[in-house]
Amino acid sequence: MEALSNSTMAWKEIQPLPKKAAYYEDYLFDASSVVFRDSIYVFGGESGGWRDVVVRYNGKWSLAQYLLMQRDAHRSIVIENTIFHVGGTNQQPPM
Repeated sequence: MEALSNSTMAWKEIQPLPKKAAYYEDYLFDASSVVFRDSIYVFGGESGGWRDVVVRYNGKWSLAQYLLMQRDAHRSIVIENTIFHVGGTNQQPPM
């Protein structure tokens, strides 16, 4: 993981995603992310299997929550005080 400092315009390495986010392998892709209440949230994704984990970064990574279902290739948006997940795929039968 890396972060760009707005004041120095220089990149620096930060703590990598916790192993819980990429449980099956050492990689994570097709996850979504948003900035919400001064923290970064990363939702779901693919890591040798679909994920339902939500992790939060506010200076350090922590487990924040679990999604209602595993999902990847979705998008997440914030409207006021609510985070919405749109589209993507999961391992659940269609509703």
